[in-house]
Amino acid sequence: KKSWDRLMNIWILAVCLQILDLLTTLIGLLLGGREVAPLAKFFITNLNPFVALVVLKFLALSLLFLFWRINLAGVVIKSNYVFMAIIMWNLIQILIPTYQALRP
Repeated sequence: KKSWDRLMNIWILAVCLQILDLLTTLIGLLLGGREVAPLAKFFITNLNPFVALVVLKFLALSLLFLFWRINLAGVVIKSNYVFMAIIMWNLIQILIPTYQALRP
């Protein structure tokens, strides 16, 4: 039971991080930022940015779900750390220009 709860928590965190990445990326793009990941950049330039990010998040979550289901939770955990860092980067990219715009 405890091990199942831990696996579920890892999966729930992965889903939440993907949603946060999608939202912070969209906000960054709306504020004039650019996507730096080549695959994401390709999708964003060829599709509506929201649609592109939803497709990418669906693909990422599908892959993470596969890893999670075949007992490779370690891959999902490492991915979670990477996406925490990406979200922090996105937030910094959003907050710095916002702070500068609000300064007198």
